[in-house]
Amino acid sequence: MKSNENSLHPLRLLVAVDFSDCCSQALKTVVGLFEPRQMELVLLHVIDERLINECIKYCAGDEADVKKRLFGDVREKLDSMAEQEQLTAFALQKIVCQGVPYREINRYAEKFDVDFVVIGSCGMAGDPEAIFFGGTTERVMRFITRPVFCIPPNGEKKKEKRMPFPCNS
Repeated sequence: MKSNENSLHPLRLLVAVDFSDCCSQALKTVVGLFEPRQMELVLLHVIDERLINECIKYCAGDEADVKKRLFGDVREKLDSMAEQEQLTAFALQKIVCQGVPYREINRYAEKFDVDFVVIGSCGMAGDPEAIFFGGTTERVMRFITRPVFCIPPNGEKKKEKRMPFPCNS
């Protein structure tokens, strides 16, 4: 019996957004994989609580002012990203929260009962903490109970290179 794609429930994806090129590529890759299917997208950006504390520490304002500016800026960026990536055809939720990124990504994946988490992996070069303790992507994958699409930098398919093969002719 042939399954009808339209009879399936919409695919619910949580996309961890950090506004990097890697994140954008991950979103495009996964949307392209499932494009004929209906999708519900949850775009989630986690403002790392360490960033908030650093902003307060270096006199960027009191906690309420810092949070108001950060949350406002991120909401604008999410709106811009949704428009730029042409996501208006999908059921879309944009969420901004604060906390420890990998914990919040895992928490929201459970809360929204997503089918997949989509996350770009930008590499850890130059970040000693990430090299020793793992970056956000690695930590998400270590503790998650949902399937994860982890798209590496330049995650598009590479052209196959032919290796010269010596033969007797």
